[in-house]
Amino acid sequence: MRSMFRSRLVLGALFAATAAAAIGQAPASAPDVFGSRALAVDKSRYDARWNRVLKAGARSLVAPIAMPAKALGPSAQLHYVNAAINRRVRYRFDQGPTGDQWATAEETLKRSAGDCEDYAIAKLQALRALGVPADRLFMTIGHDSTAAAVHAVLVAEVQGRFWVLDNRFNRLVPHDQFHGFYPIISLGSGGRAWLHGYPPGKVPAAVKAMDMALRARRELPLGNSLGSAVARKA
Repeated sequence: MRSMFRSRLVLGALFAATAAAAIGQAPASAPDVFGSRALAVDKSRYDARWNRVLKAGARSLVAPIAMPAKALGPSAQLHYVNAAINRRVRYRFDQGPTGDQWATAEETLKRSAGDCEDYAIAKLQALRALGVPADRLFMTIGHDSTAAAVHAVLVAEVQGRFWVLDNRFNRLVPHDQFHGFYPIISLGSGGRAWLHGYPPGKVPAAVKAMDMALRARRELPLGNSLGSAVARKA
């Protein structure tokens, strides 16, 4: 049954290894979000930059932002951190030659600027500082068709439900109400990665386009579109 959702198209471009677990054995915390099925993989092209930002941490800078939410309930903590980071950080497009540089939470908070994945990383570290389990936090990259942008959001699982934390608005949105977003990969704060698969014949055109870019060894224009910076209607 699960094999119906495997997309060979995407697997070929994004990942250098086969699935980490059998297709029929989904990890308990697999981020099956936005109408896709998450398939665990051993290795992804994003591992080096993801592991760098995870290992760096940012406890000294994150604590003043996160700790006021310590006594709040799980959902309230998500809402607080999402809004607090959105207020603290202004949107800034990547300036490097690759067009996609992932900043550590410390780097983002020091300069109070970053693009979509930088917001997600800072929020992830803030929630980790509050004690949210690592296996419940994911940075998900995909195509936001409502904004015509390759975009990253933080996805958090609370009490069996996945919520979206986005730099473009302060409210929490359930993943199944975040319409028009087609994920291609999720990176977990525990260091794991998942491919997002779709039923045969139903791979979104935007996912196919991202795959073609990756096959040509081009970086996805993650966060480098105005659609990642301006307000979105969820």
